[in-house]
Amino acid sequence: MRVQQTERPRKWAIPFGGTPVPTQDVKAMLSIPLFEDVDADAFPDASPLSEIIANDTRVVRYSKGDMVYRAGEYGTSVFVVLRGNVKSLMPVRSSEGSKPAARIGSLLRALTGLRQTARRNQGLDPDPSLKPGVCSPPVLSLGRYDLFGVLGAFSRSPRTASVMVEDDDTLLLELRWPALRELMRWSDPFRERMQDQYRQWGLWNCLQGSSLFANVDDRTLLQIAENATFERYGDVDWTHRFQKSASSANGHVPAIEREPIIAEQDHYLDGLLLVHSGTIRVTERLGHEERTTGYITKNGIIGLPQILGTAEGQGELKFPNGFRAVGYADLVRIPTQIVAAHVLSDLPERYARKARATLGSAKPSAKANLPRSYTEFFVDNRYTNGAMAMAINTERCVNCDDCVRACAAAHDGVARFARKGPTHHNLMVAQACMHCFDPVCLVDCPTGAIHRDKVSGTVVIDEATCIGCAACAKACPYDNIQMADVRDPGGAFLVDEDGVQIQRAEKCDLCAGRKGGPACERACPHDALVRVDLRDTNGLSEWLCAISYDTAC
Repeated sequence: MRVQQTERPRKWAIPFGGTPVPTQDVKAMLSIPLFEDVDADAFPDASPLSEIIANDTRVVRYSKGDMVYRAGEYGTSVFVVLRGNVKSLMPVRSSEGSKPAARIGSLLRALTGLRQTARRNQGLDPDPSLKPGVCSPPVLSLGRYDLFGVLGAFSRSPRTASVMVEDDDTLLLELRWPALRELMRWSDPFRERMQDQYRQWGLWNCLQGSSLFANVDDRTLLQIAENATFERYGDVDWTHRFQKSASSANGHVPAIEREPIIAEQDHYLDGLLLVHSGTIRVTERLGHEERTTGYITKNGIIGLPQILGTAEGQGELKFPNGFRAVGYADLVRIPTQIVAAHVLSDLPERYARKARATLGSAKPSAKANLPRSYTEFFVDNRYTNGAMAMAINTERCVNCDDCVRACAAAHDGVARFARKGPTHHNLMVAQACMHCFDPVCLVDCPTGAIHRDKVSGTVVIDEATCIGCAACAKACPYDNIQMADVRDPGGAFLVDEDGVQIQRAEKCDLCAGRKGGPACERACPHDALVRVDLRDTNGLSEWLCAISYDTAC
């Protein structure tokens, strides 16, 4: 085996700005309000505050009219205005009636002082529900020391607004995700400040983005926001708990029993629940057994039929099913009396029609159109997170490995997935990156090497900044990231000064940059392999029923 010695890649070998921020500028940055309560002595010697600022932040100069980012793009940086002004061009909620769209700037300023509470572990990962570009954008001006970009950074989801520079020679401080993670880890005041920003903007985005309130006027929407609470159930770092439970004695405990309870079947319904992010398991009680009937993801609504039915003299204010957080779930809770007083009279007709149709069926607006056994399989294994999962019909698959060879041919002779994985009936979910809706593999990366493509959202790895720490591989709950030996252009294995093999993370990249899409799917001669969105339950149900002998189809 030929080897070539080289220096091992290290954290901060490539600073965010290309070169480290000069010491005098670091001192100036640490004096701004964002860092005024951050104690440098609380940081460990291996990750000092000054080095974090020097290597994981950068100052960018903009001219008038420049776009900092656009709605719909992905990015995990937050920004602070150091000089000049920017404006956030935020989508306006559409109205199904004649009432005016919300003036977001004034309402957000009114909301600034609100103190939202969380009933469970307060967290940092919203999943904004605004759809950019639907309506004409209002303007929210931001000036010196204002912070923006929190929602997109912490949710790893598309930006909900475009941000444009208003003045020439504007300076913005940009903090990339590794800096944010370390600052929140070692500074309680900084973490609390980020959480406050996240909850305020997250709550408002959830209300603003829901067409349920399309006919509600500005003043009423603000009143609803003032009475709503932002809640987290479970833990954003669910992946490590999930892996630990699966590999320990707890692995014998059904997954459903390890999930936090949001509401129990037939308990008093004290508010309307809007799903902001995460996944909720819907259950029903059969004697002493609690079984899965469906799952709800972002934009889902719980409790509307019961609240409407009670107002119209039908039914009772009880939760029709049990609800549990699958990993974690962020919710906005609006008290029942607020919904009755301010929402029902202006309820869009399609919501009213659907709610009345649901009354008496004991079924919420859940993704329950899959056969029950498949639904339970997806939820138990957390596959509801998968945006581009590799599904294989084992009845059609003849083990020819054409898919594996095609993948290897597209990636320098090394396949980026394994044709194996959990199987239910004749469905296998293979070990290939699912490009998750919430890619938890990004959370622990110390350099930002693993990230989402700005435009497509595909999860990719930057080989230049991957240091081979395996943090992403350990964080992936599906074991879909592998550590691979690195070779030089001549084929020699690279080793460090101590002769230890250098590795870096590798995984499916959906054949990015290659025409025709994923090679694995195109190569299958038996139509046994597809890449599927595991939240698209209509399409998934059709495909499953086409390959399944399950009588529920």
